[in-house]
Amino acid sequence: MVFILPPPSIVEIPEQALIGLGGEYCLETRGEIPRLWWQLQAERPPVCKGFRETTYGVLQAVPEGATYAHDERFTYVAGTAAEQGERASPPLCSTCLQAGLYAVFRFTGAYTEMPLAFDTLILNWLPQSDWLLDNRTLVECYPGYEIGNKDLPVFEIWLPVVPKG
Repeated sequence: MVFILPPPSIVEIPEQALIGLGGEYCLETRGEIPRLWWQLQAERPPVCKGFRETTYGVLQAVPEGATYAHDERFTYVAGTAAEQGERASPPLCSTCLQAGLYAVFRFTGAYTEMPLAFDTLILNWLPQSDWLLDNRTLVECYPGYEIGNKDLPVFEIWLPVVPKG
């Protein structure tokens, strides 16, 4: 099954510090990542004054020539933006979204579609595009919304890119 891809926006994104919970996974175990999100909500609730803040899923920098094999390990952090000067204390950790160009894909639908959307981008869109992944982190962005909003959720995938050639 192939996910229908919207065209990306190529966006310059500034550096941003995040605080969250992390773990090590592979493609075969990535189905365990939603548990990390539930733990994050207990440690660092993303809801305040009737609004759910933007949250981020961050995959470690992908090494050049990565094969995305089922046993290839990666680090994943589920988090929220850190306040100025805020530091993580256990069990929380911190990570940094590095500044630079990202191909931003915006989707409307169920969050459970994220793995299929990600696979479609990496395996289908990227090889046919004018872009290459660079070695910064890959990002899932879940934009904030007002609690009680009945619209389908929106999510984004940010691929760190550089032009081919």
